[in-house]
Amino acid sequence: MKFHSFDIVKMVLEEADKRFAPLQVPVQERVDILHQYCDAIDKILEAGEGEEFECEVNENDGTVHLEFVVTDVIADNPRTDPLPQLIARANSFEVLPVNGETIRIRLVYPSLWENA
Repeated sequence: MKFHSFDIVKMVLEEADKRFAPLQVPVQERVDILHQYCDAIDKILEAGEGEEFECEVNENDGTVHLEFVVTDVIADNPRTDPLPQLIARANSFEVLPVNGETIRIRLVYPSLWENA
């Protein structure tokens, strides 16, 4: 079965929804955009021999943190390759060496929730 990062994200978002309710509710448009980002991450993981994917929601500000490890990333064309596009839309990002062959990429995206 093929791995889909949004499956993990969806589980994390459901838990966050419980913590933020009833004061804040998710905005479906923002969730849909995050789903598109996850589709792009899936392409990166598939092409770059992805080894790991994690998602976390910051309980203080609701930002969504996505992190993954790959052995190879191709980003030749910023208009068509997914990584430059993901970085451009992120609040912040980090690229960290894990060892001589892999890198960890951390992306932080805006909150998906608004006041009820």
